[in-house]
Amino acid sequence: MKTEQSKKVVISVDTDVQQENAKNVRRGLKTLQPTSIDKENLAGRSLPKKDNKILNNAESKPKPMLINKETQTEKYILNIDDLTGEEPSAEYWKALAETRQESIDEIMHEVEKLKGNISVLQEENKICKAMLEESRTLVKVFKEMLEDEDETPDQVAAAETDCS
Repeated sequence: MKTEQSKKVVISVDTDVQQENAKNVRRGLKTLQPTSIDKENLAGRSLPKKDNKILNNAESKPKPMLINKETQTEKYILNIDDLTGEEPSAEYWKALAETRQESIDEIMHEVEKLKGNISVLQEENKICKAMLEESRTLVKVFKEMLEDEDETPDQVAAAETDCS
């Protein structure tokens, strides 16, 4: 005969709080680099070494030749020879043309402004003429009303004398 041994099985039921805590448990970080002294066993990717050597063949490339060209950056100042010489220089004519161009530009701006003023004044003139016509018709109406009032008392008096 066999003796059967009965074992008790215990089923533990976690509460809701314990289940939430079990879900929210974070894992700890693993150590990637235990020490910086042991450079042979560092964790992570190894970086390639860069050679910081100066190239010895840098002199073999020819350097481009830089050529300075003179350019006139300042305004040309007229001198007495330009004004009193037999023929004026090209710079004189250039300066004269520039001053004339500037004066023409100023005059053109003034003309445009005056054209705008003319159109505004013409509109104002039309409005004033319309107001004048309205006032003339109003004066005529008032005159007619005054004439009617003057005739009305005379007509009333004449009608009274006719009735009696």
